[in-house]
Amino acid sequence: MARILVAEQDPEARHFLRDVLELGGHDVVEAQDGERALRAIGLRRVDVAVTELRLPGETGAGVVRAAARFDATLPCLVLGGFGDLAAIDEAMEAGAIGVIPKPTTARQVLCCVARAYERRLLAREAVHGRLLDGIVEAWRASQPTRC
Repeated sequence: MARILVAEQDPEARHFLRDVLELGGHDVVEAQDGERALRAIGLRRVDVAVTELRLPGETGAGVVRAAARFDATLPCLVLGGFGDLAAIDEAMEAGAIGVIPKPTTARQVLCCVARAYERRLLAREAVHGRLLDGIVEAWRASQPTRC
């Protein structure tokens, strides 16, 4: 199905997310800090990024900003709780598309990731459609005019 980046410093939470996503049929790339999350985004093709708000070395908002620079169609979700409202706002302003609540359930994780992945597929279709439109227009312009 989809390749999901999980950036979470707490090993127990990261393993929970990995297990849930793998049981949901996804491939998971793990990162325990911001540097590794950014490296994973740059080196691997991921379909959705899920990041904690307060990672060592980088904030969740920083990961979201970097992901947008690397791939504008990469949807990012942040993990956050009620006490993280300012950090959630910052991440949403940086381009995150949603919040997975902390604490969370397997159902919430799978639902949020499914919606984000659907958004990724739609964005890819839109990009390909625009490219195809440009090719068709160029072909039409190259054709002789008929009377």
